[in-house]
Order: sequence, then C-alpha cells, then structure tokens
Amino acid sequence: MPGSLEMLLGIFSRLEQRPDCQALTRSIDSCTVLELLEEMREVDWKEIRVPSAYLEKKVRESLLRREALLAAL
Repeated sequence: MPGSLEMLLGIFSRLEQRPDCQALTRSIDSCTVLELLEEMREVDWKEIRVPSAYLEKKVRESLLRREALLAAL
C-alpha cells in the first residue's frame, strides 16, 4: 500500500494522544514498525472499507499483543 509508513506514523501519533494508549506507544521501535509493515503487505485492501480505522485497530492489537508477550518473559 503506497504511503504505508506515513499512515503508520499518523496512527502512532493519534494513539499517543489517547491516555489509554500512551503506555503502548512508548514501546514502539523499529522492529514494531517492520512487523506492522509486513502485516500491511498481506492485507487485501480492496476488501477494507475504512483503511485508516482498520489499520488503527490492527496497530493497537499488535501493540497489545507485543506488550503481553514482553510481560510474559
């Protein structure tokens, strides 16, 4: 998807402004970005009606999953 990185940065910025997501956004690093970009490549964007909302949900889920994995270590 063209502009994927820019879209991710915008979502990170929006999530950072939400009090319930601020702790999640502190854990974002280059590995997180690469994982999300890889996931985005696998999505059939023609099937998604609101790409930004879909992507924001996926980013949040991914950050929560990553936080749970790190906490389990």
